[in-house]
Amino acid sequence: SRYQMMGTVLLNDGQVGQEMILDDDVCSCCSAYTHAAGQELMTVYRDHLKGEIRDISAVRWRNGNVVSKTPVHDDHWVINGCPSNGPTVDLTDEKALVSWFSAGSGKPKLQLGFADGTGAVKAPIVVDDHAIGYGKAVLLDDGSALTAWRSNAGTEEELLVARISPQGQILSRSLIERGSFPRWPSNYIGLEKAGDKAFVAWTDPVKKAVRLTAVTW
Repeated sequence: SRYQMMGTVLLNDGQVGQEMILDDDVCSCCSAYTHAAGQELMTVYRDHLKGEIRDISAVRWRNGNVVSKTPVHDDHWVINGCPSNGPTVDLTDEKALVSWFSAGSGKPKLQLGFADGTGAVKAPIVVDDHAIGYGKAVLLDDGSALTAWRSNAGTEEELLVARISPQGQILSRSLIERGSFPRWPSNYIGLEKAGDKAFVAWTDPVKKAVRLTAVTW
């Protein structure tokens, strides 16, 4: 069976814009992520390609009009099922930043890349080669990127945050939390920038609470 990804825009007057198909065959469980720059939006998602290839794609669109669709990177991850591990994107007028999880080479990786105007990444930066994934990333004012993700730490997991230069250097890396994380439905973490700080949020299954911590750089 096929799963379509739809898109629409909520207009200023509260009306719903034209509903349209952004992609007519996508991975069924991985969450999509959308960010806007001006009137244009970019949605990144796990595509479902011939041969059960489930790499990340990006579609640029406006209200009522799909501008372009392109693969983010050719990881060639063949998996007969949805890994439930979606990508994220952050946009400015000049650039895009995409983060995603892949096990295309047999090694689970969190990858990040600065993209061109279509969403394509020339060369991904491997942030963690034993990642669990669920990464989020934001662009900082100096052009660098901040990313947070879940990593494998033996019988436990780690919640990590790193700042990465546009040249691909890991400028800093910090441990936020070590322990267990929920598998479903709160397996994703949150990352948002506000001024000179960023905030990381996650669900703590031991304390049975959503936790929040501030990050500076």
